[in-house]
Amino acid sequence: MPNAIIDAVANGDLAAVSTILTESPSAANQQDAQGNSAFMLALERGFKNVAQALLASADFDVNAGALTPLQLCIELGYIELAIELLNKGANPNIATRTSSSALLTALDNEYFELAEKMVAAGAEVNIRNAKGWTPLIWAAISGRRAIVEFLLNHGADIHLCNNDGWNAITGAYFKKHTDVVTTLREKGAVFGSKYANAALITAYADGNLRLVEHLLDLGASGDICDEQQQPLVAKALKAGDVELTLKLLDCGANPNAKLSNGVPLLVYAAQMGNKAMVEKLLLKGVATNHLTKGGRSAIWEATHDKRSALVRLLLEHGADANACFNRMPVLSQAVVNGDTESVRLLLDFGANPLENFQKSQKEWSNLDYSSLSANGERDNYKEIVKLLKSKERQHRE
Repeated sequence: MPNAIIDAVANGDLAAVSTILTESPSAANQQDAQGNSAFMLALERGFKNVAQALLASADFDVNAGALTPLQLCIELGYIELAIELLNKGANPNIATRTSSSALLTALDNEYFELAEKMVAAGAEVNIRNAKGWTPLIWAAISGRRAIVEFLLNHGADIHLCNNDGWNAITGAYFKKHTDVVTTLREKGAVFGSKYANAALITAYADGNLRLVEHLLDLGASGDICDEQQQPLVAKALKAGDVELTLKLLDCGANPNAKLSNGVPLLVYAAQMGNKAMVEKLLLKGVATNHLTKGGRSAIWEATHDKRSALVRLLLEHGADANACFNRMPVLSQAVVNGDTESVRLLLDFGANPLENFQKSQKEWSNLDYSSLSANGERDNYKEIVKLLKSKERQHRE
């Protein structure tokens, strides 16, 4: 009898198969010498009517074999038979640890109506394989948005991770499936902490500032460097991404970081005349007297560009009123600029009025330069002369 049913199925002999099943219904579950079931053999040979006859047998085991009849029907595209198996009580969750679940196979082939019936029959949307992959993780990493949406609509858990720590949104992001990332974000998905910082760097490199801000809002650290060890906060500031730079500082970025050319953030912010950035850096505890490789400080930059409001701000936070660049004291630079307010501020914060400086191959005192300029009836220099004379007397005393 065993060989008879197998031979009949192999030959597509429906009449013989029906006769054998009438006499022995359990023959519907018979296997050949290689362990292939009669049902599998019928499907693989394309004998759908024979497979239907086997399935109709009272003793047919709907869950038999390592590859169940349901899985086999879905893989080979026998959708009607798959539905009939579900109606007869086939378990949609049976799968080996290394094979895909029946539900994932159906979704991979975009048999959405069948998948609906499988979920209704108890298919687990969060089923995991040996590597911890769920259908949602697989769909997200594969960029299969329609499948992602199906799974989300049927309660798939957006937070589950595979054995490597990847959740659905992490996988979708690193595979650059931005539409899937957007869909998952809208459902509240967050990056796994293990990969959040790496995602932050690549998001910025891709110009996705909204995602960068989203990651920071979710708790990613702002104190992070790229593969060249360039701080992200420095790259953002240099690129003119002011709002992001401020946010990175609020999220822990090092205020004493430097640009790739060695310029400290504070010095660069002073060069740009960005008072809000200078204020934020000072609030975060930046060192006010750090220098560029060439010896320029933030106070020198502010003075050089006649930014008296920045000069005041820096002095109030400990900037050196006697700082120099190329033997030019900041006070002397303010004098040369005719910047009365900066001169006043620097003197009030302890700048030495007696320091000399070089200009046009000649050495000048601050008072001499101001007095000469005042002779040209320039009122600002007249005021500077008064300030210098007053402070020189105090300094000598």
